[in-house]
Amino acid sequence: MLALIVLLVGGGIFLFTRDGGEPTDDRTTSEQATTEDGEETSEEPTEEETSEEATTEEATSEEVTEAAADGKGTKDAPYAIGEKFTVEDGEGGTLDVTIGDVNWDATDEVMGANEFNEEPGEGETYILVPVSMTYHGDGTSEPGFSLMVDYVTEGGNSYSDAGSVTPKSWLDVGTLHDGGTGEWEIGILIPADQAKNGHFAVSPLLNFSAEDVWVKAA
Repeated sequence: MLALIVLLVGGGIFLFTRDGGEPTDDRTTSEQATTEDGEETSEEPTEEETSEEATTEEATSEEVTEAAADGKGTKDAPYAIGEKFTVEDGEGGTLDVTIGDVNWDATDEVMGANEFNEEPGEGETYILVPVSMTYHGDGTSEPGFSLMVDYVTEGGNSYSDAGSVTPKSWLDVGTLHDGGTGEWEIGILIPADQAKNGHFAVSPLLNFSAEDVWVKAA
């Protein structure tokens, strides 16, 4: 009987020693990831990541605020004749633009500027649209290749620069460097009965992602 007790006690000590004296843990790796208090551990975002997210949200908020504060230049809220607005030229610079008072019956002036200008058809007339533009940037800007100005009627028809030589042509304006200002007139052929009822849509020629800036024609 004594020998049996010794055998059982010795076997128990052997098994305990083989397991390192520690109880086994049959839990899975994911279960072992829980803390002793039963709370699961999780990776917390670093202070840098939190700061970057906050900065991004703040920048987005500022952009929305600035857009809401201005709210002009759309077809529903156009600029007025004589008001200055700024567009990006698509090459790292900006253009301060003003559309001046329009001559709505300018056929005689345009045809007098160059005999090779296109003759208006029946019911058509030339209009002269004064443009003032100031360039800001490290490069240069060529007035004739900087802006597109279309006349859009109330009915939605669009009329572009007729390519005519005007009394005050962009050809007479030199290359603009930082701070330089140029002034010229654009000649557009439109139906005479559509004068003064529409808008001008202005966009930088080389900035293909830019949206039109709208200016009330009259």
